[in-house]
Amino acid sequence: MMRLVLAGKFSNQWGAEHLVLRGFEQLGHAVKPLPLDSMVLAGVTGSPGDIDLIIIMQGYGVHPRAFTRLRDRLGAPMVLWHGEVMSSEWPTADQVVQGKAQQLGRIAPVFDLVLHNCTCCLSTVKKLGAKRVAWCPVNGVDSDRHRRLDVSKKYDVGFYGWPSPRRELWMGALRKVGISVIWPQPQEGVYGEALTGFINECRMTLNVHYSETANTECRMYESLGCGVPVISEPVSMPALFPPGEGVLYCETPLDMAAAVRGLLANNGAEVVHLGARGHAMVHEHYTYRLRCEQLLDIVGKLT
Repeated sequence: MMRLVLAGKFSNQWGAEHLVLRGFEQLGHAVKPLPLDSMVLAGVTGSPGDIDLIIIMQGYGVHPRAFTRLRDRLGAPMVLWHGEVMSSEWPTADQVVQGKAQQLGRIAPVFDLVLHNCTCCLSTVKKLGAKRVAWCPVNGVDSDRHRRLDVSKKYDVGFYGWPSPRRELWMGALRKVGISVIWPQPQEGVYGEALTGFINECRMTLNVHYSETANTECRMYESLGCGVPVISEPVSMPALFPPGEGVLYCETPLDMAAAVRGLLANNGAEVVHLGARGHAMVHEHYTYRLRCEQLLDIVGKLT
C-alpha cells in the first residue's frame, strides 16, 4: 500500500479527480485528497516519510512556490498529471492552446515528473521546462458512471460540450445537409448522471474539437463507456481508438454526414455492433483503475 496525496479540483463526483481517487482506492492505496488551492496546500502539515508520492492534477491557478514548499515539507516525489492538449508547434498554435501552454510553462519546471495525456505533446512539455516527461492518459472509464442504461433511443445523433465558433460551424454544415444533431447547452445541466442518460438516449454521438488543435477528448471514453459509438474528427491519439473499435473518423462535416447516414442504414444494425466493440474495448483496457496502475508503474521506474 502506498500513501498518496492527490491534489485537484474535487468540485463534483463525476470529475476526473474523483474518478482517479476511486481508482487508487480500488487498488488499496491510502489517498489524502486536497483541493487545488494555494492556501490549503500551504497549510498541509507532515514530515518526510509520511507520504510516498504527491500527485497534482492539472495544477492551474496555483503559484509554483506552493508546490515546491509542499514537496519540501513532505519530502516525497511530486508528479504533475496533465491532460490539456499542447500542439507540437505550440508557438504557432491557436490562441486557446497558446494560453494553456503558457499556464503549464509556469509550473512544469518545479515537478520531478510531468505525465501527459498525449504522446504528441511530450516534446512541447519538455520545451516548457519539465525535468522529465512521460505519457500517461488521464482520461478513462468508471463502470459505475459510464455504463449502458435500459432506456429507449430518442435521438439519432447527439453531441455535448462547450460551444465554440468552430463547433458551431460544423453543426451548421451538418444541418445544411439534413443531419439534425441534438446538442444540449451547458446551462441545461446535462452532466453527471443526466449526461449518462443523454448518451444512452443517442444512437451515436459526434466528437468535434473545440479549436483547430486536435485532441482526444473524454467524450470518446464516456460515449463508448455507455456502448454508444462515436463519429469523430481525427484525434491526437488515434492509436487509443482504432477505426472500427467503436469509432469512425471523418475529415469534414460532409464526410461526417455520410458516416451518420451509413450507420443509420439497414435499421441501424451496425450502430449496435460498433457500440458494442467500443464498449468492450474501453471497459477492458481504459478504466481509471488501470490508469492509476500505469501512473504508479511509470513513477516506480523513473524515481
